[in-house]
Amino acid sequence: MLFVPHANCAFFKAAVPKASSMGRNMSNGGTGEASFREIILRDPLSDVTRKERSYSLGISLAGIVMVRTDLVPSRITTLGITFQETDRKTLFFLVGLVAAYFLVAFVLYGIADILRQRAAVEAHRVTTFRAQELRAQQRDDMWELESIGVSRAYDRLVVLVRLVFEYLLPVALGAYAVAVLLNRALPL
Repeated sequence: MLFVPHANCAFFKAAVPKASSMGRNMSNGGTGEASFREIILRDPLSDVTRKERSYSLGISLAGIVMVRTDLVPSRITTLGITFQETDRKTLFFLVGLVAAYFLVAFVLYGIADILRQRAAVEAHRVTTFRAQELRAQQRDDMWELESIGVSRAYDRLVVLVRLVFEYLLPVALGAYAVAVLLNRALPL
């Protein structure tokens, strides 16, 4: 269970971006406030997290290719370096450590981004959805209540698919790469 701070919490106010930084939203009458759909479908990863993910995916893919194809340089002629079998194991170990570093960095930055987005969603939900539900209940408009629920379910599905694609899949690939690289370097 993730902790979602209360709307009056200092962390919560700092984590939720100001309306002016989100651009103007004409669906809200040009008030500059983002709609729930804009908040929840906004890019969940920051630029720093995306860079860490790119580095993690790149080194993970290179490591997996090295292990699965046994494509390791035997010598670098420009530097006059020749790799023996023990040197190859050291290379696998070092690439595994680098892959682990970028994986951990991506996970840490990604968790912060996910918490930031959840805080923004919670802030919007508290202020907007409760007002919509109260208006619909006062009018006794069951159709509007059902459409609010369907819209929320669809948005949650999109967010879940993006979470799997943008976060969980790179983490799984990175963990697999670290495992195969370190297993090759340090066989049990």
